[in-house]
Amino acid sequence: MKNFVDLKDYLIKEIKPQKNYQFFILKELLNSEGSISYKELAKKYDKQYINSTKETTEQILKNHPTQVLNKHKFIESNKNTISLNIETQPEYYKNSILWILDSYLDHWDEFENIKNIRFKENIYKSEEDINNFCGTFNIPVDLVQKIISSINRGEKQIILDGPPGTGKTYLLRKIIEFLSEGDSLSYFVQFHPSYGYEEFIEGLRPTTKDTGLNFEVKPGILKSLLNQTKSSFPLIKFDETGTDTEKIGQIENDKNLLTGFSSPKILTEINTKELPEEPGVHLIYYENNLLYVGETGNTRRRIAEHMRSHHASGDTFIKHSQKKFQLDLTKDGDKKIFDDLRSRMTIIYKITENKENLKNKIIEELKPEFNQKLASRRNDFNRKTLVETWFEDIDLIPDDMSDDELDKWLKENPPQYELTIDDFKEVFELQKSYSSRATKEMQRREEIVKHELPNKIQNWLNESGFENYKVAGKGDQGMYSKAPWVRVFREEYSSGPSDGYYIVYLFDTIGERVYLSLNRGSLIPGTSNHIPDEEARKSVKEIREIIKPYTDSIEEQYTDDDEYNIVWEIDLAAEDGTTPAAYEKTHIFGYEINKNQDIGAYNADFIDMLELLDAVYKHLDSTKEVNIESLSLPREPILIYNAMKSIGGSGTIAEILEEVQKVQPSKKSPAIQRALQQYTPVKYNGDPMKRYTGKHLFNHVDEGKYELANQNNLNTQNLDKTAETYHTQHTVEQFGNYDFLLIDEINRGNLPKIFGEMLNAFEYRDEKISLQYSEEPLTVPSNLIFLGTMNSTDKSVGRLDSALRRRFDFIHVEPNYDVLENFYRDKVSKVPNLVEGLQDLNDTLEDVLGKHCLIGHTFFMKDNDQSFTYDDLEKIWRRKIYPLLEEYFMDDLEILEEYDSYKNFWTEIPDEEQNQQFGENRYTKDLLSEHLAEISLEHKSLQLEIEECSEKIEKIKPYIGWNNVAGFRSGGRTFQYWISEKSTGRYDLFKLAGNGFVVLPIGSLKTRPPFNSFEFFTLFQEKLKDFIENFDINVGDNFYSKDKPRLNMKEIIDSNSLNEFLSIWEWVIKEIEKINNLES
Repeated sequence: MKNFVDLKDYLIKEIKPQKNYQFFILKELLNSEGSISYKELAKKYDKQYINSTKETTEQILKNHPTQVLNKHKFIESNKNTISLNIETQPEYYKNSILWILDSYLDHWDEFENIKNIRFKENIYKSEEDINNFCGTFNIPVDLVQKIISSINRGEKQIILDGPPGTGKTYLLRKIIEFLSEGDSLSYFVQFHPSYGYEEFIEGLRPTTKDTGLNFEVKPGILKSLLNQTKSSFPLIKFDETGTDTEKIGQIENDKNLLTGFSSPKILTEINTKELPEEPGVHLIYYENNLLYVGETGNTRRRIAEHMRSHHASGDTFIKHSQKKFQLDLTKDGDKKIFDDLRSRMTIIYKITENKENLKNKIIEELKPEFNQKLASRRNDFNRKTLVETWFEDIDLIPDDMSDDELDKWLKENPPQYELTIDDFKEVFELQKSYSSRATKEMQRREEIVKHELPNKIQNWLNESGFENYKVAGKGDQGMYSKAPWVRVFREEYSSGPSDGYYIVYLFDTIGERVYLSLNRGSLIPGTSNHIPDEEARKSVKEIREIIKPYTDSIEEQYTDDDEYNIVWEIDLAAEDGTTPAAYEKTHIFGYEINKNQDIGAYNADFIDMLELLDAVYKHLDSTKEVNIESLSLPREPILIYNAMKSIGGSGTIAEILEEVQKVQPSKKSPAIQRALQQYTPVKYNGDPMKRYTGKHLFNHVDEGKYELANQNNLNTQNLDKTAETYHTQHTVEQFGNYDFLLIDEINRGNLPKIFGEMLNAFEYRDEKISLQYSEEPLTVPSNLIFLGTMNSTDKSVGRLDSALRRRFDFIHVEPNYDVLENFYRDKVSKVPNLVEGLQDLNDTLEDVLGKHCLIGHTFFMKDNDQSFTYDDLEKIWRRKIYPLLEEYFMDDLEILEEYDSYKNFWTEIPDEEQNQQFGENRYTKDLLSEHLAEISLEHKSLQLEIEECSEKIEKIKPYIGWNNVAGFRSGGRTFQYWISEKSTGRYDLFKLAGNGFVVLPIGSLKTRPPFNSFEFFTLFQEKLKDFIENFDINVGDNFYSKDKPRLNMKEIIDSNSLNEFLSIWEWVIKEIEKINNLES
């Protein structure tokens, strides 16, 4: 039996109602203890809503909406009563479901649809909220974004792992406060070696009673938390209706855009003889809502077509209107209803030669109901010529012809390329006489599928300008096939039925139906073997993602898949292992034509399918293989790429290394691993951007295993997207909340013992499990988030086993130098090179030990009002850092000699030179000039040139550094761009340092838009890399993976490349302004 989880999924993922009845029925059932009479239900409905149909409300409720809910097994009903037929569990979903239903009903009241409203099981925090929170508590923006992203993609168990001193526990405590809503609960627990199942879940505890010592089952901290969780399931409502959509159909509000249009006229009352015959644009409204925008070469004729109720014109508005109102215009009753609907439609028009541009502008601004989905699809597929060729005699229809006369005319003058059921009916009958031999019936079948039907379609395509598409049919392959077919394809993409993608009419083996299917070759080319099921599933899933904008648009036109014959699965009534059965597995999307189906929009369906195929072919063009040698890449990734191709496209690091060493024997495993990380934009036990260079060559598929990425990812020239890509306008409303359990030092406990049967409950939320002591049923709700911290260098405990690891999402936390720098903006530090010294130390450790054995920034954050001095640094080194290094290097005294003093990494400035007050401790522009002049006058000249350039940009504000102490040369001026006066409006672009370097604060920029967009950041890195390579600027191997990479001023001076460097930042500023304009 279904439950509240299934009902929630149906409401936010599946429901496609024509009216608001389903929402109303479910809401009343939930509010009436699960059962209500139809009479009472109708009475309540009529109090709130107007029934404009001829049926009684009770009759309506008994029919379609009840049938749909019955079909999905959410209700059961009899003649008088309707009841819920689900388990009303988990209980905390109920209020959330009622909120969804109320939201839908409110939206329907205003707009009579739900298409602009959607729900997600998400945490939503605006960019401004995140930036303000992170600025207040000195927390990295990218970490907050990662945790939110993990929860939103369904990860409910998350561990922050990283070196000691990176502030993991503090970070999670603050982030929990930020993410908590309303009555969210949060608990803190710390694991340790003696912590067990009894403390965490439940266990026996001794109690004393009159009878003596007894043992009772007592709940642990988790069970206590679960017993308190009474909140609602968390949901976010995104309403993309927005200001523009509120204007849909409001003619009086659209006067600026609709200047020059005629006054509104009722559609059924227009005298067509008074209409002009010139080209123009026309708009159709229904009860003041804009339905449709059209353009035409003959305004009189097109409006006359709208006045009729025939479907044969193929007109988009008429076709969609029928589907919107679920009408069959061949039936007198439905025809009458549609005539009534048209009597409430109004039309306005404007005569113009610039009809196409005006139509597109109106669609973009006013978003008419029947155009807006189609407008989002590619406009380079010429549907219009296919329709015009199909109805080449449409101009001969007299304007004043009545409906009955029109029906008669269409029967006497059928469109030349009209596809009808008669094109398939004979094959249905011949299938019943199937024989593998050349019988008279099979020869006739062959004539139809090889000649008659293909010729008809081919001639239509040729006359429409689609000569590059070929049509071929076949029913015999040595012996006659049980499932004949007719396929449409382009030879450069599909050389035969076993190769490539095509659309195909597939007849079933028993003569019941034929499918128009987007399909692919189901055989391994050159063999009679079927492709593996896994390959078929993978390719079907991939193409369905590619065509999703198109199929969404098609499905939106229909509210009942069965009635309109859209099929995601096909049944050819074939035996397993046969070729027809293989066709079933490679079916992607299509339509079903049933032998009893007399009326169908067969041509319109064919045009839809041809557009899908065209989209697939365009995708294949964009993914053609790129010559790896032609890309500007170092030697290592090219070696790895070619090695992986040699071993089948994927392999472990050891397998890849073995292949690489055949070409270059000197290559070692660390170099291969580093290069793989640099060209793999996925999480590799940590921050995906730490090493990533921006070029996507490989994918990380498993622990230590990689595969070649899609070739399209190498075409980075296609990544120049505007700011619109990074921003979506919508209103957001939240309901319900998450609860949190923070487990500190999670890996110090014996996790299999502590979690016990809860491991299964982590994966299967809201499902009951039985506990080992009390045997009580227990469920872990979907709104409970487990957050853990783990010191990844702790050698006193074992590593997590694979069963545990796969149930947790790991986010790696590294020392954050920006956090340390920000900390001392409000406090006094007499160690001006504190950040630079820690960075040098960690760079050294990472090269030797890897990213886990580093020193965290929080060791150096002195939490009092006294100055941080070199004495403090020495104490921290001796008491905390050096003992940690002894553990890292396992007391190897020879190695530890390099780390015997903090002075190996921090050059100490004598105390007597640090006598200035903090407020006066500015690194002035003159001092910067003086330091740069000591290197060379050219360095000073470069600084002044940059200063002069920045003055030309209004919102550039050079920021003067604090570190003005003798002997320290890396303080300087940071060039900031301020998009607004708020602190969140500041972008640190680059810094001129007194030691002759230009420092790029990449780490902090990556947390801000548009840099936090993968596409934009990739393009930025490409521009930077092009600059470095074009002017031969020398940078280190790990330049692109550093948070603060540096460029040598002398290199910029010698290469005369300053203008090109500054042009990158001018481009960045323009992109930031685009984001700001969109937000405004």
